[in-house]
Amino acid sequence: MTAEKIKLVKEKNRPIVALSADFDDEKQKLGLSYSRALYTCGALPVVLCPTDDKEAISELAERFDGIVFTGGIDISPEFYGENICHEKTEVSRARDLFELRLFHEFYEKKKPILGICRGIQLINVALGGTLFQHIENHSGVKHTVRVSGRLLTLSENRNEVITNSTHHQALKDLGKELEIIARADDGFVEGVCDFSGGRYLLGVQFHPEKSFDEDRFSRAIIRDFVETLCGWNK
Repeated sequence: MTAEKIKLVKEKNRPIVALSADFDDEKQKLGLSYSRALYTCGALPVVLCPTDDKEAISELAERFDGIVFTGGIDISPEFYGENICHEKTEVSRARDLFELRLFHEFYEKKKPILGICRGIQLINVALGGTLFQHIENHSGVKHTVRVSGRLLTLSENRNEVITNSTHHQALKDLGKELEIIARADDGFVEGVCDFSGGRYLLGVQFHPEKSFDEDRFSRAIIRDFVETLCGWNK
């Protein structure tokens, strides 16, 4: 962090970050690696309780400095005009509706947004894009990803990085205003952004929070998001 950002943290003027999570009728579930990474970088993460109350969702977007759309089960194909066509597809319509409404509230307010795994897919669908409902050889592996733009800067100008990979769906048709800044060797999209007009919108298909402790690139992604939040919170 810069000296100015460190000063903000020391003064406890820490940015407050909303986190989405999987949920059902009785419980929520979210890995602790998200909150640990955000705490380490100086943010205060809070897991959101789902609601279908539109006014409450709008108020959430007002009160938080930014949001991380996290990993989890698949996005229902109905939200990009398709039917479920693969046996591995698992969806939660309630989570989709909640997060799509949240996204548009944060997006319209130009508050910083970071999407991770399912989160990049949520961003793409929310902006009119589509998904491949199933792809092979991207779950439970590590692979090479070619990066550009903001991710190239965060990788310390390495054109290629090694990332984890835990997904079986991927971006297909790109959502409006999004720019591709990372691809896997097989061509599938691994990173998108929209930094136009003072906006901070970054999505990655891998999980930087899971490799946060051992990988500088992963730490740089989370830190970059939090430093942007510090500027918003200032």
